[in-house]
Amino acid sequence: MDIEKKQGKPNKQIIPSQTITAFSDIAQIATRNDDMVFMQFFSDTPETIIENFRTMMPKNYAIKFIDILAKSLDYYPTKKVNPEVKTSPKKKRMPK
Repeated sequence: MDIEKKQGKPNKQIIPSQTITAFSDIAQIATRNDDMVFMQFFSDTPETIIENFRTMMPKNYAIKFIDILAKSLDYYPTKKVNPEVKTSPKKKRMPK
């Protein structure tokens, strides 16, 4: 996303955050009723799980984020029409 177009102000200065870059191997995403998306990213270490980052954004920004990510990875997942549902084997009933 072009930041200058988004903000509507050319030559706007970007101030980098003090957040370090961290490897994340766990992501949790929750959608809310107010069309906001909450995302958390974690690192799983042998001793503990560390939260690296959390953010919230409007649903339409999250969709744009997914589009940009898909284009950069050249990966476009498709929704399965009939997902395979695994069921546990039925138990045999004892006769009465």
